[in-house]
Amino acid sequence: MNINYELLKKILLIFGIIVTLYLYINSANFSNNGIICPTNGCSEVNSSKYAQIVGIPVSLIGLLGYITMFNLNLFAYKIFIHRIYLFCLFFSFLFSTYLTLISLLIIRATCFWCIVSFCIIIALMYSEVKKRRKYTF
Repeated sequence: MNINYELLKKILLIFGIIVTLYLYINSANFSNNGIICPTNGCSEVNSSKYAQIVGIPVSLIGLLGYITMFNLNLFAYKIFIHRIYLFCLFFSFLFSTYLTLISLLIIRATCFWCIVSFCIIIALMYSEVKKRRKYTF
């Protein structure tokens, strides 16, 4: 099966932008509707003390990260920019892992959209590994 990994990355990054934008809009109280969450833990996670870092909502950090990675991915044919993209992706993976562990072990609540974002990061990492293996073997 021949998979276009570049197209897959762009789709995943756009989906990540949509998810984190949704979380940011709800965390910034631009919407009074609240978060639609199948796990009933989103409001608990997003109202915890871990939902902000130095007064900046984690959802905004995620949104800016996805936008940055999307823009870097557009020019990733240049080796230097591709390395910056890989660094951002690796940092996003570490940050998402940290936040997921905080959510599960300390807050003891699961935000569905946060898990979706974490899965997007994992899928992006997987697509990079698969793309590398395709060209090295």
